[in-house]
Amino acid sequence: MTLAEFLLARILEDEEAVWDLAQEDRPRWLARCDALRRAVYACPEDPAAYEGTDCEDGRMDHANDILRILATTYADHPDYRKKWKP
Repeated sequence: MTLAEFLLARILEDEEAVWDLAQEDRPRWLARCDALRRAVYACPEDPAAYEGTDCEDGRMDHANDILRILATTYADHPDYRKKWKP
C-alpha cells in the first residue's frame, strides 16, 4: 500500500462515518474529505509525473512531505507505517 492509497482509504472511511455525526457537522466534514482527496491527487508519488518539468527534483520532495504531514492525522491506524512519519 502506498502512502496515497493509505490516505485515500482513510478519507473514504471518514466519509462513511460522517453519517454518524450531527447533521449540522456533516457538510464541514464532507468538505474536509473532499479537500484532503484533492490534496492527495495534487501530490503524485510517482517521480515520472515530474519528468520534463521545471519542478522535476524539488516538487517531488514537497509532494511527499505534504502527504506525510496529512497522514499524521491517521498515525494511530494499524496500516500506518512508521516510515511515513515526517
